[in-house]
Amino acid sequence: MDPIIIARLDRVGLPLTSKANCVSTIKVGDQLNDTSQLVSPGKIFTLGFFTIPATNNTYLGIWYTNVRRSRKVWVANPSIPINISSYGILMIDPDNGILIITTGGTTLVNISDNESGHGQNLTATLEDTAAPTTGKLSTVVKR
Repeated sequence: MDPIIIARLDRVGLPLTSKANCVSTIKVGDQLNDTSQLVSPGKIFTLGFFTIPATNNTYLGIWYTNVRRSRKVWVANPSIPINISSYGILMIDPDNGILIITTGGTTLVNISDNESGHGQNLTATLEDTAAPTTGKLSTVVKR
């Protein structure tokens, strides 16, 4: 089942991928925050947290990796921004295997439409095969 594409946000400055800790997969126990990003295997797309300068609001989004001022092709939390004074975390919920955004221990957004069950084998990756305007996060899968 394909993940839900929630929104697009155009013409917002990007964090530079090279300044973040980049990984290709997250697993149960891993957390992505504002200093880490998930990069697709071919380095086409990057998923990470970004802040819109004039608003102090932080979002989780997907953008083209090697384009300095690129459009976001997917935004997970367009109607539920994270205040810059809080810290957003993307993680796999160990109880039900869904991807969630949390802040201060509270779940803000469930960004996965699949419950894979609990277990330590669950992973999430960003696919290279997404259409240019619909970058997507793959479903959480068991290895």
